[in-house]
Amino acid sequence: MNWQETEVIIYGPDGPVPKMARRLWWIPLLAGGSLTALGIVFLLRPGAASQVTIALLGIVILLIGSIEIPMGLALRHTAPRAGGLLLAHGTLGILAGTGALLQPYTFFHVIIFLGAAGFLFFSLAIAALSVYLQKANTGRGLSQKPLPLKFPVLLFVLGLTALIWPGVILDIVTAGAGVFFVIVGLFTIGLGRRIKRFLIHKLP
Repeated sequence: MNWQETEVIIYGPDGPVPKMARRLWWIPLLAGGSLTALGIVFLLRPGAASQVTIALLGIVILLIGSIEIPMGLALRHTAPRAGGLLLAHGTLGILAGTGALLQPYTFFHVIIFLGAAGFLFFSLAIAALSVYLQKANTGRGLSQKPLPLKFPVLLFVLGLTALIWPGVILDIVTAGAGVFFVIVGLFTIGLGRRIKRFLIHKLP
């Protein structure tokens, strides 16, 4: 039997899935339209969009922390180390989420500072490793050519820019999110239109 010529019909509570799905073609269109509209708002109103994004991030962090604390309390006797880690992480999450909701820009600057410090440290570490490998030249499997410095230089520039102009990074992240939402939204709209055309014109 050729499996490519075999028709598989999956039945749901209302009959075959294709017939049931004819009433759901509008869901991708609605989701795509919502994402496209959200992306346009992110591009036109980056300040308000960044505040909403930070607030949503704070809510997510709060929810994660509120889940981890009871889990840590439940594990404090059976698995003290795991319970302690969950309690500590959950407490930090509660503090960070509260800070993101009460002082969104302060929270953002702290995150930017930590990320910039990590970028600077990582870029300097890669550059130092490249210089070491170039000078070692031991012939023990290490490359005699230095590692490409484009990546650490890019990280260093990003970290330095984040420290000096954190607002620029916020605008870049917001604009990138807006472009991403618009692209995904338009793709989802196109997918919904194709699904509608297939369900209405191709299926019996």
